[in-house]
Amino acid sequence: MTPKEIKAELKARGFSIKMLAEILGKSDAAVGQVINKTSYSREIAEAVCKAIDAELLDVFHDVEPYRQSKAQLREQKKQELAQLLSA
Repeated sequence: MTPKEIKAELKARGFSIKMLAEILGKSDAAVGQVINKTSYSREIAEAVCKAIDAELLDVFHDVEPYRQSKAQLREQKKQELAQLLSA
């Protein structure tokens, strides 16, 4: 889904970015950035998907970090860090 489609679906269900942010204890900007795909947070992305009754990969199919499990992503980041520190 495009950010515009995500926002439209939230609005159609009577929800707003501000509402999501308040419930998640996050800033409006953080939620907006995830929706706009300029930043990522699995927690926020999953909440957005629940709010619009959609699957994570259907909404954020083009965001690479969401295609991996948390464990896979963590392991990848650990390997990247190890390489940086060993150089």
